[in-house]
Amino acid sequence: AEYTDIMKKENIEDIVALLPMQQSFLWHSLQVDAASSVLQLRCTFRGNISIEHLKLAWGKVVQKHQSLRSSIHWESVKKPIQVIHKQVPNDISLINAISDSGNDNALAQYLKQDRGQKLDLTTAPAYRIALFQTRADTCEVIWTLSHVLLDGWSCAVVVNDWVKIYSDLVLQDESVTTPGYLLSEYTRWIGS
Repeated sequence: AEYTDIMKKENIEDIVALLPMQQSFLWHSLQVDAASSVLQLRCTFRGNISIEHLKLAWGKVVQKHQSLRSSIHWESVKKPIQVIHKQVPNDISLINAISDSGNDNALAQYLKQDRGQKLDLTTAPAYRIALFQTRADTCEVIWTLSHVLLDGWSCAVVVNDWVKIYSDLVLQDESVTTPGYLLSEYTRWIGS
């Protein structure tokens, strides 16, 4: 479902202060060019890939991890904050389906062009995901995000969750996705 006004009060789950490390990443991202302020992850899925299951699994991951439903705000507030939304659009783009041997060039061009685009941190989701199905049995996933949302360790946790949920969906395993940790609990725990 599309959400025309994601900042509606009834769609806000929580508002938390940015952690000190997030604040430093935010400050850095505001000082540099787009290419220096984004993290671009590339994952390769091999086998009989179901694009629909990949999208569905990502939606479940987004519901599990509050950071993926967050927007960041620093203007007109005393301290930078993270607004956690209940729902965000599941925007995954299928950029290039199997067509010809030029897919590798199209992927390389996309990676370069995407790296040069700034992310709008004030709008959730504050990341981009693109899928390239380069061969019948190969799908490249490009996830572009800011360190303000997640650090490298957390990205690995999210990708592992995505792969697990995707596998469960493909195998029609009805296992329950465990809820993620609440950012407000972590913020209280570290004393921010």
